Amino acid sequence: MRRIVDGDGRRGMCIRLPNSCKVGKRRNVVAIIAIVVVSLSALEAAPARARAECERPQPKLRYTPGEIIVSLTVDLAACRWWTGSGIQLDGVLQQQIGEATAVSRFCGVAEWAGGRPPAARQRVTRCRLRLRLDHLPVEVQGYEGNFTYPWRGRDETVEFAYLCVSTAVLAQCRQN
Repeated sequence: MRRIVDGDGRRGMCIRLPNSCKVGKRRNVVAIIAIVVVSLSALEAAPARARAECERPQPKLRYTPGEIIVSLTVDLAACRWWTGSGIQLDGVLQQQIGEATAVSRFCGVAEWAGGRPPAARQRVTRCRLRLRLDHLPVEVQGYEGNFTYPWRGRDETVEFAYLCVSTAVLAQCRQN
């Protein structure tokens, strides 16, 4: 930025941009600088906010010709409403024709973190539940199920349904 004076004695400032050295544009220069500073501050703060969001968990599918695994990971670390209590997860996965599995898991403050002694216990903020069933190598099979997890002081349930096909060279599922 440099100061300039025009032929009438008026003073102004300019930035080294094309057509920016005009007298009487001082307010514009200050406004541009303020906008740039605010924009840079917002860009620096955006990644921190993205990491600290409290998001509802969604089921994840892993499928091969021999098995289907559906998992749910609940991470309450960024949830301001969470009181720090234990996390109870329940899940059911069943074939439309055939087998079923049901699993429950409790992740709580009494669990040891990294095998440390009881004096070094840490609050557990994350819990994962995996549901697994065998899938025949050549088969078309429908799967459905649900997970129940704590959310805002009550139990929330997310349901899922997949149609899976496997052959000797292909293994894929489609969400129903």
